[in-house]
Amino acid sequence: MKPSFATQLATALFEATHNFACVYVKAPPNISKEITKWSKCIDQKHLAEDGIEKEHHVTVLYGLISPKADEIKEALTGFGQIEITLGKLSLFENDDADVLKIEMSAKPLLPLRKELLKFKHELTYPDYKPHMTIAYLKPGKGSNYISKHPWKDKTFKVDAAVLSTKGGAKTTIKLE
Repeated sequence: MKPSFATQLATALFEATHNFACVYVKAPPNISKEITKWSKCIDQKHLAEDGIEKEHHVTVLYGLISPKADEIKEALTGFGQIEITLGKLSLFENDDADVLKIEMSAKPLLPLRKELLKFKHELTYPDYKPHMTIAYLKPGKGSNYISKHPWKDKTFKVDAAVLSTKGGAKTTIKLE
């Protein structure tokens, strides 16, 4: 059966904005809930088109080209839990939006990233700056929020990563 026009359109739009696969780790539900609650203090008039981030995560590597889930799973199995410490709020300032994000150290994620870099990839961002996006704000509006640091030095552990393919399929990979 042929997919509906709406499904075809949604798939085309997704693929137009997601040219590569990626691997990320998700924030645990309690952290995600805190971020969602805090993000309600953001003035709706300050939001850019992409608005509030709904799936709080830290990208380990974006730019994977046609990875096979079983190969990624094999490469990442055995890493065990990873402890992540959140830092201060900061911005990526772009022409179309200020990306409000939580900083964190790259150190705990570097072994995973190193393993993923062995797969065919294209680095779209050569400098790895792990972060958790909170919201996309209109240019110049991010400075209203960066003096707040509600999660600085808060830690959480992750025991799984997610492979998200170019087409949007997601595979959870246990790191144990």
